Amino acid sequence: MPHKPTILLAEDNHDDAELTIRAFRNAGVDVSIFLVRDADALIQYLSGEEPYADREKFPRPQLILLDGRMHGPAGGMPFSGFGHAQNLTRCQSLC
Repeated sequence: MPHKPTILLAEDNHDDAELTIRAFRNAGVDVSIFLVRDADALIQYLSGEEPYADREKFPRPQLILLDGRMHGPAGGMPFSGFGHAQNLTRCQSLC
């Protein structure tokens, strides 16, 4: 059975994450939203590393919503980790 379209929300602020998820639900958008709270988890999800290795449970996203102020490993921005992820050619990202 095909997956619903998948959105990966990378947001470290609980309130912002809840507002974003609620906005999609209230708009009636039929998607699966997966939340990661930091850049390390974002990179792990996109790379298919544990604990996100099961692509049936954690499908590749079609859209990434990225908190542009979220700090990555060693205080850097998480965009540098995108190079490690494979098969992102059909994925859109917004920050």
